[in-house]
Amino acid sequence: MEQSASSLVARLIEVPPFADLEAEELHRLASLFDQIAVEQGARIHQPADAHQRCLYVILDGELSVYRDEVARAIQLQGRYGPGDYFGEQGLFGDDGSTSALARSETKLARIAHDVLLGFLDEHPDVALRLQMAAARRHSENVAAVLDSSGRSDPRIRVGHEAVLDLPFGQKATARLENLSVGGLCLDGIPDTWKPGMRMAFLLRLNDEVIPVDARVSWRQGSFAGLAFADPDDAHERRIQRILRQLRDELENEVGAY
Repeated sequence: MEQSASSLVARLIEVPPFADLEAEELHRLASLFDQIAVEQGARIHQPADAHQRCLYVILDGELSVYRDEVARAIQLQGRYGPGDYFGEQGLFGDDGSTSALARSETKLARIAHDVLLGFLDEHPDVALRLQMAAARRHSENVAAVLDSSGRSDPRIRVGHEAVLDLPFGQKATARLENLSVGGLCLDGIPDTWKPGMRMAFLLRLNDEVIPVDARVSWRQGSFAGLAFADPDDAHERRIQRILRQLRDELENEVGAY
């Protein structure tokens, strides 16, 4: 059953490039999407024909998103959940080879690139934000496949709930969006966290406990990027091990179907 128009608009507000649109324009954009349901284990591939490619917004469920290019190993980008989107890179000259595997029954809203480009022609500010997001994801994907011994900063889109053990016995929950040897991105951080602040806490992710000593490098709404302060070799080895575990887990999920 399709979600109501208001529910779809509520999801589109969660997509950062669309978040600043006026209500009337958000409803118009929502009218350009159609909605589909995919079963657990189903794959979503971008067609070879660029005119048939789409941008997808996850309404419900969870996907493992990856790059599947001819003659190259699969590049796992991470887990994506409600409010996340993928498939935007083909809008701006990328080959559009991002694909996904449904980890559960999943509902998606999709819009053809050609239709979205028509909307973006009328909203250059949205086009710029979407292009910047696509460029950032592309750079992260490139870094993820570089040899970590070559001073790269491999990272992965985690998309996991995490518990933060804060000073003075306080606890908070947040969603760990990205993790790399240089830092991390959290969604749902306390309102008191501001750029430049030094934060020290334990981050509990599944069975892992990660000591975090970092500065808040940026904040946008409920999201914040933290850069690790003076990471030593032991810290880097810990993060590299966790990244390998996450990537192996995702590769096993994709390879199982």
